[in-house]
Amino acid sequence: MIRMIGRIGAVLALGLSLTGCLTLSADKKAALTDAAIVAQICSYAWKEISYDSYLDTPLTVEEVRQGNAARNAFCNGTLTIKE
Repeated sequence: MIRMIGRIGAVLALGLSLTGCLTLSADKKAALTDAAIVAQICSYAWKEISYDSYLDTPLTVEEVRQGNAARNAFCNGTLTIKE
């Protein structure tokens, strides 16, 4: 039962997060450069996460630091993806 409530909550959260999406015309899509897309992602969708070094566990602090480091590498253009 708890698992089902968690899944329903996840679906609702996803649905609500998508309500702010816009449909772009072909002209607007063409005007979006990679840099503009990255700037939008870094400004609105992927914000830095904060933690409390006194209240959070060491594992949580480390995971938040790793997530923030990945975000910073992506947003600063220093992230390289190996294919």
